[in-house]
Amino acid sequence: MNEKKINPDRAIKVGAKKIHDNRKFMYDEVEKTHQKYLDKNGFYKLNLLEKRVKCPLCSSIKIFHIFNKRGGKYSICKNCDLVFLNPVFKNKELIKYYKNLHDAQSKVTLKEKKFYSKIYLSGIQIVNQYIKKKNFAFDIGCSNGLFLDLLKKMVGKIPMVRN
Repeated sequence: MNEKKINPDRAIKVGAKKIHDNRKFMYDEVEKTHQKYLDKNGFYKLNLLEKRVKCPLCSSIKIFHIFNKRGGKYSICKNCDLVFLNPVFKNKELIKYYKNLHDAQSKVTLKEKKFYSKIYLSGIQIVNQYIKKKNFAFDIGCSNGLFLDLLKKMVGKIPMVRN
């Protein structure tokens, strides 16, 4: 790879808080999308959800509410200790939620292409040390494809999986 070596310690030199403050618009954009799914009490809108009466992992009915976070109510299975959102988005609502969230994240990533390219190239350099077959990579959940565009320059053809 002919790219300039990325220094991962930039956050220490510049200050992580300063970097994050300068990019707060990303959080705001994603938060704006998330807020569309909340009711006036700050919980996910009930018409978008369905209650689970069994654990999604082991099918036990021994599930109990343990906490609320960012609009969701979370339960734990006393049989296998899985913690999960309950109630959960209905399938069609979950697809809409992630599509809208993806659109918000993609807009920000593309707006800040130079910034994210540096981060992704640093990640590629690290991951590259562990890749045995250098002419092939597979990325599941490739978002807007910026990471893959950079990776493709290094390995060639890359299959992508998106929903």
